Amino acid sequence: MARYKTGLATRDRILEATAGLLAEVGPEGTTIQAICDRSDVRPGSFYNLFSSKDDAIFEVLLETMRNAAQRPAGTPSLDEFIDQWVRFVLDNPTAAMIYMRLGVTGAVNHTHIVDRIRHFQEKRVDYLAAALTAANPRMTVADATPRAELVLATLNGLTIRYLVDPAFDLAAHVEVLREIATT
Repeated sequence: MARYKTGLATRDRILEATAGLLAEVGPEGTTIQAICDRSDVRPGSFYNLFSSKDDAIFEVLLETMRNAAQRPAGTPSLDEFIDQWVRFVLDNPTAAMIYMRLGVTGAVNHTHIVDRIRHFQEKRVDYLAAALTAANPRMTVADATPRAELVLATLNGLTIRYLVDPAFDLAAHVEVLREIATT
């Protein structure tokens, strides 16, 4: 039991160090050595818990995203989903950028990261499809699912646009998306 608690404490220190480095120096400056130095962990212990730097970074991102996207009980809401998305991107631009990057580059080297992103995206599509059918009872899940995919793809695209140009008015474009998604 003590070993397990020690492992959890080590994991927490690594994730805390990774989050701090991401905020301070971004993903390029977040090296395994820097993570190990900051968390007072040897590289061997790091690799006992994470397969790569990207794996540790992805865990930090997932936790950030889970905290930002708490689903309320009750009927799924397109507006609530979109509002949470915009808040996440505006409040956590570094995390949003890294998530987008890992979604693309993770496919090259880390199938486990891609699998987790795919699962996360599928849950989002299911939620959005439920929100669309709740807003329009005449819409079937079969009709709502492609729309949900398009809403999510558009949000991803608008996020990338905002991340490369912070002057881009993300909120205004999201309002247009809201109108399109519900008509």
